[in-house]
Amino acid sequence: NTVILGDSFAAGRGDGPYNPGVIDFCTQSPQSWGEKLVRKLHETDHVTGSLVNMSCNGDTTYDVLSYQLRAVDAQTDLVLLQIGGNDIGIDQIFLSCFLGCDTAAELRSAQRRLPGIFKRLGRIIDSIHTVAPNATVLVTDYPDLVGDPATWNDGKCLGFITPEMGTALRSMVADGSRMYASLTRNFNVTFVSERAVIAGHNWCDTDASWITGLTHYESDGRRRDLWSI
Repeated sequence: NTVILGDSFAAGRGDGPYNPGVIDFCTQSPQSWGEKLVRKLHETDHVTGSLVNMSCNGDTTYDVLSYQLRAVDAQTDLVLLQIGGNDIGIDQIFLSCFLGCDTAAELRSAQRRLPGIFKRLGRIIDSIHTVAPNATVLVTDYPDLVGDPATWNDGKCLGFITPEMGTALRSMVADGSRMYASLTRNFNVTFVSERAVIAGHNWCDTDASWITGLTHYESDGRRRDLWSI
C-alpha cells in the first residue's frame, strides 16, 4: 500500500482536472508525479495495493506531523514524501519580491529555517518507520522554478523576476536539495532529485517548460489563471 504525503508539488496543483471527493483547495491531480509513479508500478511491476493521497496545497511539515501521517499504518510499504517548500516560504518570497525585495536578506532568512525543517523531516521519517517499519520512504526535493538566469531569453523572467531574484531563488532550492539529500545519511530513506530531473525545463529556461506555472485547474475542470506556486 502506498501513501503520498506533501504539499502542492506532491498534489500536482495545476495538473488537473482533480480527483473527485477531495477538498477543493487540496487539488490532488491524477497527473501528479506520485500518482503516475504508482500507476507505473502497478502496470510494469505488477505491484498491487491501495493508494492514499494525503497531499494538500499549502501544507507544511507541521501539517504532515499533525494529520497527514494518520494515513500511514502497518500495511504501508511505500511512502512518497515531498514537503518543506511552504516552510521555507517560497510563495511569500515571490509575492514580496513582486514589489521589490532584498534578495540577499530573503536568502539568509530561508537558510535560517533549514535546520528546523530538517529536524521536523526527521520526526516525520521516524514516525513512518515506527508505524510501518518495512516501508520504503522516497523523499524528493523541489525544482528551481525559474531556471538559470544565464539562459533566460531577456532580462527578466515572468515579466518581473530579475536575475538577482532568480539567482537567490536557485540558491534557496539548491540549499534545500542538499538538505533533502542529507536525509539519506541520517535516516533510512531513498532520495530522488526532482530538481535534477527538471533541470533545463523550468519556467524561464529556453527548453520546454515542465512546470505548469500560473495555469490552474479548478476541481470542476475549468482552467483559470491564478497566482499559484
